[in-house]
Amino acid sequence: MQLIHTDKLLRGVAARLRLANLGRQWRWIFLSLCGVYTVALLISRSTGWGAEQFLPLHLPILAVVALALSGLFHRRPTAADAARKVDVHGQTRDLFLTITMLGNSAGEFQPLVIQSAEASAQKYQPRQVVQFPWQQPSLQAAFAALIVWCGITLFPQFDPFGKVAEAKEAEQRVEKLTAARRATKERMEELKTAEEADEKNAEVSKALEKLKQVLSKLEKNKPTENQAALGGEQKKLGSLWRKLSAEKMAEMLMKANSDQSFGEAGKESQEKWANELQTGNAESLRKEIAEMQDLAEKIKKTKDPIEKAELQTELKKKAQQMKEFAAEKIQNKALKAALDRALEQLESSKQERLEKEAVEGLKESLELAKQELQQMEMSAKEMEQLQEALKTIQMAKQLNQEGKLESEADEGFTTMEEYQELYEQMLAEMGEEGQPGDGEGMGGGEPEKEDDSVKTNFKSEQAKSAVKAGKMLLTINTKGVPPSDAAAEEVKTQYRNLVRSVKNSAEEAIQQEQIPPGYHDGIKNYFNSLEEAPPIEPVKK
Repeated sequence: MQLIHTDKLLRGVAARLRLANLGRQWRWIFLSLCGVYTVALLISRSTGWGAEQFLPLHLPILAVVALALSGLFHRRPTAADAARKVDVHGQTRDLFLTITMLGNSAGEFQPLVIQSAEASAQKYQPRQVVQFPWQQPSLQAAFAALIVWCGITLFPQFDPFGKVAEAKEAEQRVEKLTAARRATKERMEELKTAEEADEKNAEVSKALEKLKQVLSKLEKNKPTENQAALGGEQKKLGSLWRKLSAEKMAEMLMKANSDQSFGEAGKESQEKWANELQTGNAESLRKEIAEMQDLAEKIKKTKDPIEKAELQTELKKKAQQMKEFAAEKIQNKALKAALDRALEQLESSKQERLEKEAVEGLKESLELAKQELQQMEMSAKEMEQLQEALKTIQMAKQLNQEGKLESEADEGFTTMEEYQELYEQMLAEMGEEGQPGDGEGMGGGEPEKEDDSVKTNFKSEQAKSAVKAGKMLLTINTKGVPPSDAAAEEVKTQYRNLVRSVKNSAEEAIQQEQIPPGYHDGIKNYFNSLEEAPPIEPVKK
């Protein structure tokens, strides 16, 4: 005889018993995990240890972990457990438990037991035998979760040992390192793809080549055409010069020149860098960056903390010196930004957890500084070429006005330097020819005598332009007795102060590109000679 209804009832009861056991096991594990988590949270909030490790997201994680553990460790109910549950619920005096042990009982009673069990099984449903009292366990789990959530979000954070501040600083440094490396890579990609230096170089080269063609076609008997041709080339080259100056190269060169002629000398190494950079040579700067890159590589490899600290100090000193040069001497913001990032990454490398990433970022920033330097070197070289070309045009215009241009003299010239050397020689010869002889006039003959009694239409006029800085230069009024030595010294001091004031105004005009490059040297030499020559002292009577 088959146990159809009995087997169905026992299987259903066993399944519900398993679910009940699983829920009960999950609740106890979840409550235990919440208790342990709350204790750890309180310790962290009180001491600052691991403060960043506690988040509201951990609540569902605790629930999932509890479910996984309950699935692994809960006890699976047997057929006997299900039969006992049915016997207790129906008060059938172990009828269903006997059914589970029929294989061990006497065979003559089996039909009667099976018949009785089948009749009783039809009276019960598994959900009646095993019920799920979910209200109270759910409230307990919800209350535990609420305590954990309030502890995470509302309990204040104390930091008696400074651990929270240290962790926050480390997090900020990581963010800065990531942002700095991203900015460095973007700038390197920009320099690589734009190819700005190559485009500018081609433009300047074409302009200089065109100028050489114009110079080779100048003729002595065509001063008007020569003047027009030279003026056109001067305008084009001046436009290119202003284009480069918009990128701060003009300010760099003018400031470097000003530091040499007008101001006091700076640091020896920075002065050397500036002098070389004016001619488009950055060999010393490249060597300095290469040394910094070597130091960064040594910092990465060394394990000795004392040696590492010494290397970091040396690298910091070199980077700060070059940063000062970029910020104050040549005013190059791109190079300064690269060195700023390098210094920040060097400081971050002193922390053990950030050392590897910081050193890698440091090497990238130094490589970017080298690329910025190459671009700056090329721009400086172009500025120097343009200034020399403008000076050459100015000399050619001067010779053209005097009718001294010799088209045969420059035959076979291929470089701008050859034209410049030729014009300088011709101007020097022209100056020697114009020197008056002893007791002779400019033409070498006797001076012409003038008769003041003859009436002419000549009008005495005087230009009202004057070099001044708040007052007329060298205008000193005195009355009565000639000045004493102290008064004379005061006059000299006033003179020197006035000369310096006017000289500073000239320097400012040069830096603001108000004076063409061809006139810079002459202006500086003029003011230098004024400062060296003392004022004429009043003659004492």
